[in-house]
Amino acid sequence: MAVTHFSSKNKKIKIILIGKNIVTASYDKTSRLWDVASGKQLHVFEGHTDLVWSAGFSPDGKKIVTASWDKTIRIWDTFTGNLLVNLEGHTDIVTSAIFSSNGESVLSISGDNTARLWEASSGRPIHTLEGHTDIVTSAVFSPDGKKIITASKDKSIRLWDTFSGKI
Repeated sequence: MAVTHFSSKNKKIKIILIGKNIVTASYDKTSRLWDVASGKQLHVFEGHTDLVWSAGFSPDGKKIVTASWDKTIRIWDTFTGNLLVNLEGHTDIVTSAIFSSNGESVLSISGDNTARLWEASSGRPIHTLEGHTDIVTSAVFSPDGKKIITASKDKSIRLWDTFSGKI
């Protein structure tokens, strides 16, 4: 499959594959859903006001989460392309957002030195994970979902309790 829609101005294209579809994130402020077999574009997810740095599927593939330099995270319906939830609270660029393994939570990281945990269905903030002194560069859930691991440019890794938001 060749993705030909993106111009040379869109220097970053992130591609995530699930089942028969891929989702891309781009500098053009959009994310796009593609059919792998045909190469056909299925949806354009528009609404971010700055570049989209990250895009990914929920575990069941029914939702897509996008993270943008506009300081927001958005959750979209994979099949209709409709915006479901807009998550706001970071004070700097958002560089990644991922769903928990059960799809009920979203974990985001930002240039504001925090990671944040959100309720995926409502966008309600659950925890702000504060303590790093530089940009949080990576965050993942433990396999059982009970812990969150963050890494930062401050050269530290932190292990957080998902339920309390404490180290």
